[in-house]
Amino acid sequence: MDRAETLLATRRFLCGDALTEADIRLFMTLIRFDEVYAVYFKCNRKLLREYPNLFEYTKEIYQMKEIRATVDFNHIKTHYYTSHPQLNYYAIIPVGPGYDIWNEAHKRHTISSDSSQQEGGPTKDTIVTKLTNALLTLRPSTFAYGEAKI
Repeated sequence: MDRAETLLATRRFLCGDALTEADIRLFMTLIRFDEVYAVYFKCNRKLLREYPNLFEYTKEIYQMKEIRATVDFNHIKTHYYTSHPQLNYYAIIPVGPGYDIWNEAHKRHTISSDSSQQEGGPTKDTIVTKLTNALLTLRPSTFAYGEAKI
């Protein structure tokens, strides 16, 4: 996380100004980090919220309507906290700080401009939709059963 934090201080996304599959894959871990990984798997040296660049980056990606539509926080927490009885025998699901923080305005637009929006190039919405659909097709086991939930 420290390396990604440093990298994202000067780049809008992992590979530059354009959203890529690498960003979507990292997002899927980061969106779960404070709610599940820090508590459940004891990955609590630092919370995601303590990494300013990673936190803003995660908020920016979450706020893309195509991505937000795939995130189900209740499913994420219920799945992790109830599917490993050896780690959580009584299946206690912590309430947590809430999800409003993901809707707060991000500050990533100040890092760099999105060069993929030049005239004649694909829009960010088109890229996000294509990447989301590709991930759903290629890695269905990554998502919840039924509707596609990251």
